[in-house]
Amino acid sequence: AESPLSPAGGGGRGEGEGTGAPPSPAGTPRSLADLVNLALSRDPATRAAWYDARAAAAQAGSRWTTYLPTLDASASLVRQRIGEAPGRSTSFQTTWGPSATITWLLLDLGARGALVDEADLLFAAARLGEHAAVADLVLRVQEGTFAYLAARALVEAQAALVKQAEAGLAAAEGRQRAGLSTLADVLQARTA
Repeated sequence: AESPLSPAGGGGRGEGEGTGAPPSPAGTPRSLADLVNLALSRDPATRAAWYDARAAAAQAGSRWTTYLPTLDASASLVRQRIGEAPGRSTSFQTTWGPSATITWLLLDLGARGALVDEADLLFAAARLGEHAAVADLVLRVQEGTFAYLAARALVEAQAALVKQAEAGLAAAEGRQRAGLSTLADVLQARTA
């Protein structure tokens, strides 16, 4: 079976060209960068770190609003029945009134600044956490990829070694049939 990762990034050939193998499916990763992109798009830890950083950014931005004034506005509407008595007509009185209050804290001895600094530092920490999660994922993908490539190269080397030992055994058996070597040489080649 053809591996999803070519050892040298495709070797400059098109997919399946010159190898005798059919081209790989469109979604199959062919390089380390493809594997990293695939892992980044599917890893829940990096996604959670990204969302944590976005939440910290929003929190840091909302802390700056403590420097702005606040405005409270309201309106009231009251309808009353007036002059209700026997023999008198009933009348209604409607009153309404808007009200607004603006509050602006001018001096707080550094409390707002401390809250803003705290939010900014939490945002920086969340961004560093996001970068660390991404770097950790990239490292894990690279380690896995290189471990896979090393294992595949070891399998290929062992297969070549077996073929070489089989050729040595065939040569030793041929020499024994010709009378040029002993049974011990054949047994040694078979052991190898």
